[in-house]
Amino acid sequence: MRNWDENIERFDAYHSGRLSPAEREAFEGQLADDETFKADFEAYISEVAVIKSLGIREEMGEVMSEARNSGKGRLMYFIPLGVAAVLTIVLLALPKKAANPEELFQQYFEPYPNAISGREVIGDIDKALNLYVVKEYEKAIAIFGQLAPTDTVNFYKSMSHLARGETKPALIGFRQITNESLFYEPTQWYSALGFLLAGESDSTRVYLTRITSKDVNYEAAQAILKAISDSATTK
Repeated sequence: MRNWDENIERFDAYHSGRLSPAEREAFEGQLADDETFKADFEAYISEVAVIKSLGIREEMGEVMSEARNSGKGRLMYFIPLGVAAVLTIVLLALPKKAANPEELFQQYFEPYPNAISGREVIGDIDKALNLYVVKEYEKAIAIFGQLAPTDTVNFYKSMSHLARGETKPALIGFRQITNESLFYEPTQWYSALGFLLAGESDSTRVYLTRITSKDVNYEAAQAILKAISDSATTK
């Protein structure tokens, strides 16, 4: 009968170089003499290679230990469950990682559309907006910076900064948008995303709670609030 717990510990210790010279020699001797032991070790190495490629190898030892101590049964890494099943077992056992602000930002950020498109007269603001639409944000910012600071200019200049990940000038510009502006409501959403990207969770919450169920971004705002809350509880 195979001693799975002992084998897991020995395989992991050998693979990570934690065996003494004498233990290493005995281990390699068993590999040479015991075909079953050798097959199990080769299966272990195969699984570790896949797990390591996912960036979770460092947590594997802890997962093994928790599974053994929980009394829920041995970790059967070496039975023919297939790689997908093995990874599922390991991933489910790992603790949830805190929400990454940058990942949340990338998930929910979409540049605001050009709200004044379709005009026949082409002026500097139209040139800037056309550059904004094709994501030439740096060039758009340069032109917006030469224009009189209206709500439209401030909003799209700030949007361009935010799209480039430049949170400080974006948030400064958003604060200049008046509450009577067409852009006031979307400014609450994009200000929240700006604070999120800047890692300022308290300010992010303040702006997200201003978004009501009547707003188009309400569900997204609630999802981010939940992610921030879940992240805080895992720290």
